[in-house]
Amino acid sequence: MHLVKTFIAIIIATSVVVVLGVSAWVINIGGKDVLYRSDAIVVLGAAQFDGRPSDVLQARLDRAYELWKVRTARKVITTGSNQPGDRTTEAQTGRQYLLSKGMSRASVIAVAKGTNTLDSLRAVDHRLRDLGATRVTVVTDPAHTVRSLIMVRDMGYEAFGAPTRYGAGSKMTFSYVVRETAAVLRYVF
Repeated sequence: MHLVKTFIAIIIATSVVVVLGVSAWVINIGGKDVLYRSDAIVVLGAAQFDGRPSDVLQARLDRAYELWKVRTARKVITTGSNQPGDRTTEAQTGRQYLLSKGMSRASVIAVAKGTNTLDSLRAVDHRLRDLGATRVTVVTDPAHTVRSLIMVRDMGYEAFGAPTRYGAGSKMTFSYVVRETAAVLRYVF
């Protein structure tokens, strides 16, 4: 009986350490803002309203535009499909928004597939391979950065995070960290 209790205690302690470690990783990576040159910037989708980006999507697009302006990468890929009844997609809305800021048509690619992070990144993978990309910068919310980077690296790319710093979605709230910690653990295990 003592051996069973010890084993259960070890399992519980290990689980707590893993959860706390992943949470710290989510917070640490989401708080880093280092610029690296890459072959493409991938902007993960978020809601759009009839062609107008939500505050979360706009913050991501603005971040990608800032990176493009300082020549971090020459291509920006916007992602995300649409909900039933939508007349446009998150990716197309993102592309139009970036074009309205002065980016050239050749610089912005819309990949309008995927209703979640993994599906969107799988769709982008084909386009990145067509471009011959090996280094990718991912733009998303701070707490979402770790999971996104793990997925992109699992696809064989050298990946860097460029989380949003302002606007909706950029706050590292307790509930967002908990949600992303659970999502990372689900993806990894």
